[in-house]
Amino acid sequence: MKKYINGKLENGLKYIYIPDPNVMTFTLIVAFKVGSRDEKDDAFGYSHLLEHMLFKGTTRRPKSKDISQEFELLSGSFNATTSQCITNYYMKAPDENFEKCMDLLFDITFNSIIRSVDLEMEKKVVVEEFNKMMDSPMATSVELSIKEIFEDHPLGQSVIGTKESILGFDRDKVYKYYKHFYTPSNCTVSIAGNIGNIKEDKLKKLLQKYTNVCEGKPKSKSKLCQNITSDFVNPKQSIPLKIQEKPKLKVQTRDNTQQCAIMIGYPSATRYNMNDIFALNIAATVLGGGLSSRLFLEVREKAGLAYTIKADNIFFQDSGLFMITTAIEKNSLLLSHVDETKLDIINTGDSHDRGVKSDVVVSKKSKNDKGGLTIILKVMEDILRDGITEDELLRSKTNLVNKLAMSYENTHTIAMYYNEMLMMEHSPIVTINDFIKGIKSMKIKQVNEVIRKYLSFEKMTICVVGNYTEKQIIE
Repeated sequence: MKKYINGKLENGLKYIYIPDPNVMTFTLIVAFKVGSRDEKDDAFGYSHLLEHMLFKGTTRRPKSKDISQEFELLSGSFNATTSQCITNYYMKAPDENFEKCMDLLFDITFNSIIRSVDLEMEKKVVVEEFNKMMDSPMATSVELSIKEIFEDHPLGQSVIGTKESILGFDRDKVYKYYKHFYTPSNCTVSIAGNIGNIKEDKLKKLLQKYTNVCEGKPKSKSKLCQNITSDFVNPKQSIPLKIQEKPKLKVQTRDNTQQCAIMIGYPSATRYNMNDIFALNIAATVLGGGLSSRLFLEVREKAGLAYTIKADNIFFQDSGLFMITTAIEKNSLLLSHVDETKLDIINTGDSHDRGVKSDVVVSKKSKNDKGGLTIILKVMEDILRDGITEDELLRSKTNLVNKLAMSYENTHTIAMYYNEMLMMEHSPIVTINDFIKGIKSMKIKQVNEVIRKYLSFEKMTICVVGNYTEKQIIE
């Protein structure tokens, strides 16, 4: 298993490098500890907006077209992501382009100009991104669920913001926000893969070069001056979450959709509670992690009400989120209204189609009168009462270990994993090998105790977007 090299510069920047000489590429991530949870008052959506604006121009690269062309020349893929807690900028490129990629990525993250004319144009783009999300029942159900589960907690704030906040973005305020949070002391750099002949000492010197702060003009032409005006460090955050004592229901009625989107969520473990994280990953695999999972078998295979259904986890510094997501036949939330005399035609573009070569799979619906939500709640009732079985424990462990082992083939996955470990101050760092050992160590009693601890009906939040009202579901 791969080992890592990590350290911290005098300016506070933390870095980690996971070398792999057996590949021809690397992934470079420059990340900042800022996200939607840090936004207050009229700053809702600023973190996500900056993810867009930092590709628009710098002092050395004033045109967005030049930046885009350079990214495309140097790398095979590049992008940026924003979450509640982290904003990532990343590239995946051939090893010979490593230093040029560092130059480009550090330039846009520390030296962006953020012109008013670009901001006004990008507001329109972000509004369209917002509209696209709201047009998707599934995306809307997730957005509403997170807001409902975390209520007034900062984790409940929308990453993209609202349409009103987007249209109200002010250039000077955005720039001030950018310069406050985008500092070396609030930055982590994660690298995975092959960076050629660059050893640890040279890597450290390159990081110092590209995050250097100069007074006036540099004495050497090789010395870069970055426009850094703050030494802010976002502290480790641990805001208590209000304990949920009864189930919640949130419904957004839509009559013009062909499916009804469901998200069922539970507040769960913090990202530092590793034993509970291991158990919750096993629980997610048993419930909705594949073709043999309980929810997939009941909702799709037996009832034919959904194309796919899955369970997953997200872990934050002060809480977590266990979620079940699916989209079912629009009139079959509570009772099945599928015409069982008809044949079901399913497109074969997904792994759930089990590799069938033909254009369609034709299957007869099994007899069923229960709706999708009714079936899901019954599955949850069963697992709370009886727990998982030894066979499910073994199969879920094997499946998770296989997926983790496969992640070693992807430099992007590795870099993202270790970036979060570094950014969120895990001490010691939990390596992927440690994670595998943790999964393997779980006993059935531990898993079932964690299921009952977090996945009780009292802690459940149900969000539905589709052809139903809240009154219909309650009755």
